Amino acid sequence: MFKNARSRLIYEGLISADVAPSYFVECLLYNVPSRKYGTNYTNTYVDVVNYLNQIDLDSFKCQNEQVPLFGSSHEQWSISKAQKLISGYITLWNDWGR
Repeated sequence: MFKNARSRLIYEGLISADVAPSYFVECLLYNVPSRKYGTNYTNTYVDVVNYLNQIDLDSFKCQNEQVPLFGSSHEQWSISKAQKLISGYITLWNDWGR
């Protein structure tokens, strides 16, 4: 669902293709607590995006739980790009159906 939303954001021109590579989206979602994933898509989308919008992303790790997700190496993502993705998710939700 979140990768499809990312594809929609790219298609609509709300983010560029290099903002959120697939692996980094997976890592971002890996850091969201299980309790935020609900019993339906609507609740899950809203709860996950709200969580990501409110949490300090600095402590997020890659899925191996060893490497910080954010940093300056080629294997890491930037917080500003993650925030662009999260903002895009919010915009997509708020503008859906318009």
